[in-house]
Amino acid sequence: MTQIDYPDLIRVSPDGRLRLEVRSPDNDSESPRHDPSNRSRNLWGGFQSDFSFTTYRTDTDEILWQRKPDSDDSLIAPCDAWIGNDGHAVVITRDPFFSNLFALNAKGETILHRDVSRDILNNDESEFHWTSAGPHWNEKGVGLFFQHDAIRYWCFRTCRGRQVLVNLDCGDLESAKGAVNRSLLLAQGDWALQTLQQAALDPRLQTSDVDYDPIFYDEVNRIWAAALWCGMDGIQDAITHLEQLESSTLLDGYTFGWTMPEGEKTLLVSLALVPVAQMSLRCLGREPAGRSAYWLCRQDSEPSSQSRIVVPECINDRPHRLQQINSNMSRHDVVQCIGMRDVDSFYWEYDVLFDKDGPYTVRIKWNRSADSIEQIDKSPPGWFDIASRSTWL
Repeated sequence: MTQIDYPDLIRVSPDGRLRLEVRSPDNDSESPRHDPSNRSRNLWGGFQSDFSFTTYRTDTDEILWQRKPDSDDSLIAPCDAWIGNDGHAVVITRDPFFSNLFALNAKGETILHRDVSRDILNNDESEFHWTSAGPHWNEKGVGLFFQHDAIRYWCFRTCRGRQVLVNLDCGDLESAKGAVNRSLLLAQGDWALQTLQQAALDPRLQTSDVDYDPIFYDEVNRIWAAALWCGMDGIQDAITHLEQLESSTLLDGYTFGWTMPEGEKTLLVSLALVPVAQMSLRCLGREPAGRSAYWLCRQDSEPSSQSRIVVPECINDRPHRLQQINSNMSRHDVVQCIGMRDVDSFYWEYDVLFDKDGPYTVRIKWNRSADSIEQIDKSPPGWFDIASRSTWL
């Protein structure tokens, strides 16, 4: 079983007046629960428990409500939380076998408790991924509070576009439809635009040398979600911000690349925000500048702007160049002809927005045992199924 860490959480209400602190004694520098004889705990690590939930007024530190753990409490293993302006809270928990969603009222009492896989995602395995570190479903999702007709709601939107809507007044799940859905999309659109506006001012998005910081990368995930929502919901006012985001050089991760003609081995580096910005621009009918969403560096060096291997980008005759791709080409040949792909799924995917044949996606399937093309297909535009594609970005 993989170690699961449950760090303390601190969340502030949208208006800044309330602060929710979710804390475990296991996260103290000198944990009172530390027991050298507990071999299982030393072996696995993590798995903090006995969390207390306390909501304070930020100006006076007065406690609005507090919930301490007890033997019958099912609110364990928190992995994310939100606090509303009125003291309502929402918590997502995850242990090795379950994920649960809780809503708490302004007294800290549970008003809703649902098993995510069964009651919310209907056991849809495309949205709920079982791993050795527990079930994952809420990465790159965002939760927001809003009101409609004086009724208080909270909604969590997943990276695949599912809306998990909670009526906080009656403590139940609802379907997002009609006038409520319009209010929800308006609130999400306002949040997405504001998030992208703030991102344009963040210099950390324009470097490839940022040290890992969980809080910063939580912000990056929110920027990613904002970019996705703008494309998914057709928010034309986001185009300028998405065009700025396409120039971001912030790294996401890297894996092994391929051997260059000179025999030099490489690492394949992916950028955190460029693929989603480009996809959303195409959803909005705007051709991206064509900056490379992936790049190469030498395998014997750390990925950085200094070790980057230059590859073609911002190519303005993509449809013509895609016609030149053939089964005799290596990965190096394809990149030199057309540049890096837009999406790295089971295929290398290249999107075309404007062409005489209409919008489409070219998919290149590579031979697993050799550096050669196995199949080339022209398919309907991949960004039309934005929810499915988003899982690869």
